[in-house]
Amino acid sequence: MNASTALHQVSINQLSGVGQRTAERLAKLDIHNLQDLLFHLPARYQDRTRITPIGALTEGSYVLIEGTILACDVMPGRRRSLLCRIEDNTGLTSLRFYYFSASLRSELQRGRQLRCFGEGRRGSTGLELYHPEYQLEQQGKLSPLQGSLTPVYPTTEGVSQAKLRQLITQALDYLKNHAGL
Repeated sequence: MNASTALHQVSINQLSGVGQRTAERLAKLDIHNLQDLLFHLPARYQDRTRITPIGALTEGSYVLIEGTILACDVMPGRRRSLLCRIEDNTGLTSLRFYYFSASLRSELQRGRQLRCFGEGRRGSTGLELYHPEYQLEQQGKLSPLQGSLTPVYPTTEGVSQAKLRQLITQALDYLKNHAGL
């Protein structure tokens, strides 16, 4: 049996983290087996290989920034939001979350370092990143920068980019282990 035959026979449910609900959501993307998953190609790529200084943030640009949290507060208004102010040695900006939990608020503590990726958009405090993907320091360190471009896949409700990337990594590992690559 060749690798492509084997891949279309391996159900997506055999991957870690894929239960009935996730399988139903993946089916909306026409992903039913490992072959479908591996041929679910990126729509585009994002550059997360270098840090952009906060002072160089421009409206409409997608950037990876790193900074220290100055403050994080719930802002009242027509739509309640969590506003987190961060700075580096070139400037400061805000991260705004309209959908947030108490655990997110408690994670974003003053003085912590974080790295985040998002689009610079005009907001009430100047340029802001709305719902950026973020990573907090662990044991006083941020993880190393990625060495390659980050794929952005077509997705559906309930299946995040991070989840798709994790599943595709598992499928590639399966391919390496079973096809002798």
